[in-house]
Amino acid sequence: MSRKNIIRKALLIGGVMAYSLLWTNSISALEALGGRANNAAAILNSGSTNTCPYTIYVYPNNDALYTVCNQSSGEGHLAATLTSKFFHDIATAQPLEALPHQQPCFKATSFGSSTQIEYGVQKSPDISCSVNRIGEQLENDARMIQWSLHFSLLKRMYSAPERNVFRS
Repeated sequence: MSRKNIIRKALLIGGVMAYSLLWTNSISALEALGGRANNAAAILNSGSTNTCPYTIYVYPNNDALYTVCNQSSGEGHLAATLTSKFFHDIATAQPLEALPHQQPCFKATSFGSSTQIEYGVQKSPDISCSVNRIGEQLENDARMIQWSLHFSLLKRMYSAPERNVFRS
């Protein structure tokens, strides 16, 4: 295949991805792109027995997109100071894979979850098990970003209402 044909195919694929980004669920399209469009950083939380997993894509322009419980999605605009601090802490923590963390990291069964930061091709270990200041700052950034977007992590918010099995 010639170099010209390779470039044409790459442009075609890029156009299809851009189209899907505009006309489909934006979170799904970003996940198809690896969540890295426009230098986005991702906050990935596994959820737990009682809490929902979530993914938040944070952009340098202060925009954020998120999914919760693999079914609800939304977007928000973060304070510039929070976004700036988050990206500064990511830059300070480089390389993310080398962040010191506690092993094993013991957590409560009901509420223990793991949180990772993904940026470019890098992925941190669980920042909720950090043993240094920068890891703790990233964990705090992730919590503040999630809190700023005002979505609930409780599974009961996203499940079907329970029926009363006791009849009087």
